[in-house]
Amino acid sequence: MNLHPLARFAVAGEQLDPKLRDEVLALGAAAVPELLRLLNDDSLQLEDSPGGGWPPIHAVDLLADLEAAEAVGPMLRVLCATTSDEIIHDRIVQRLPRLGRPVVEPALAILERRGSEEDVRSALCCVLADVGVRDDRIYARLRALFDDDPPLGATCLGSYGDPAALPLLQRAIEDFEPDFDSPFGMLELNEFLDAQERLGGQLSDRLRVRVAAMREEFAAHSALSTPARGATKPGRNDPCPCGSGKKYKRCCLK
Repeated sequence: MNLHPLARFAVAGEQLDPKLRDEVLALGAAAVPELLRLLNDDSLQLEDSPGGGWPPIHAVDLLADLEAAEAVGPMLRVLCATTSDEIIHDRIVQRLPRLGRPVVEPALAILERRGSEEDVRSALCCVLADVGVRDDRIYARLRALFDDDPPLGATCLGSYGDPAALPLLQRAIEDFEPDFDSPFGMLELNEFLDAQERLGGQLSDRLRVRVAAMREEFAAHSALSTPARGATKPGRNDPCPCGSGKKYKRCCLK
């Protein structure tokens, strides 16, 4: 007897069969209640649950693909109840923006109540930056995030796409000094440069030469202090072993 696609989906492991994924998506709105049930049951996120904790993560992807606006609240709830070390947290940050404008008001409301909580603020700012809505309240939140967490703030400003942030990024690039004792010693500069490029900015010749010199010097220090690549498996938030200065989850893990 062939089980219903949603019954098979509820026990799917890390690798979701593309055919099963297409079967669930073909159900359309009829699949949404079961996907929401999987997402809302926190016990299903545990490694010893059916599917090893993966069905709720896959549910996030499919709810986004189905553009199910009723998933905004549940996704925000799970996002605020988890941390950046958890896969479902990162998956929601990546996929919730697909739901667009319905995300804005509830996300801003949570920021108003819980904006002092670092994980909550960081995650919601990342979501709002990618949601595709221009709103002065969003820009103000991203600007404040940049003051407190420059690398993440720069990433969000680049995603938000407002060139008004270019002078801010230009000053940050000009003032940057690498930390040769930290594996993240070039992280801020990398994020500033990436955001500036995404917003259409360009480096002056003087700054281009200075950046190249800093990168060369940092690479030389890293070669002397970094263990051989592959010696240990990095965590999601560890420095990427490629030496980019970015977190592993935002670099080679992808």
